[in-house]
Amino acid sequence: MELLTDITDYQSSHDRVLTVGTFDGVHLGHQKIIEAIIESAKKRNLKSTVVTFDPHPKEVISTPDGTDKIELLTTLEEKLAALSKFDIDTVIVIQFTMEFSRTDPDAFVTDILCKKFKAKEIIVGYDHNFGKDRSGNHKTLLSLGEKCGFSVKMVGPFDLMDGAVSSTRIRKLLSGEGDVETASKLLSRLYSITGSVVKGEGRGRKINFPTANIKLHNDSKVIPKNGVYCVNVLRDGKSQKGMCNIGFRPTFDGSDRTIEAHILSDDLGDLYGEEISLEYISRLRDEFRFNSSEELIKQLQKDKLACSI
Repeated sequence: MELLTDITDYQSSHDRVLTVGTFDGVHLGHQKIIEAIIESAKKRNLKSTVVTFDPHPKEVISTPDGTDKIELLTTLEEKLAALSKFDIDTVIVIQFTMEFSRTDPDAFVTDILCKKFKAKEIIVGYDHNFGKDRSGNHKTLLSLGEKCGFSVKMVGPFDLMDGAVSSTRIRKLLSGEGDVETASKLLSRLYSITGSVVKGEGRGRKINFPTANIKLHNDSKVIPKNGVYCVNVLRDGKSQKGMCNIGFRPTFDGSDRTIEAHILSDDLGDLYGEEISLEYISRLRDEFRFNSSEELIKQLQKDKLACSI
């Protein structure tokens, strides 16, 4: 997969079948579009191309009060890793700035997609909008396609489990419900977060349940709803079973929301500063306030057993 991150002086030497979008999550709906460009490109002997943006447009043009602040399903690195699983010829990452957000839809299509990237076919999702104020849409593409000589295809919604698969739906499943199992099915992979292990208060070690306190690399990532989860802990290229608590540790009167993972292993070593990822398998329960450390330990033992199966 060819990766391009600077299009300033770029001029494609190949004709392309391309799609455009943020593709946050690279979920099953996105995958249908990706499969469509790959299939068409192979039939027409063209280059399959995904055009995406970094950062997410809503990180740049969100409202001053932050009410529409985006929570990401995938960082750029995670998005590229997910895209690399497909037989895509080229991924182009356009740096999304405030200036770029003011680009007229017609200019974006004619000057960038057509002249720079040599689009001969553009395939987009049914709800795709682009350009200044998101004023460009499928009809815009059809009109410009007649003038610029490219064809247009729209991919309809992909329904699964009583609804259309969308990034918004997956975000709500994760942060609103903690339903990591359904979210993973819509993503076609386990939802994950990545961060560095930082020093905590050491309470877990005192009750024989040492935890890795994780600080996310990207604060915009979606964090699942508070509670206890079964997870895979990925470190040093290896996967280990674990359990994760997200929340405020009410038994200890915690005031800060934390993400803490307990690895089901006797030999953890010194994890401070280490990068680890958590893949969320299932949600066990809400976060509770226990009357004593003894009650908490009994529950943690039950949680550990559930995660070890």
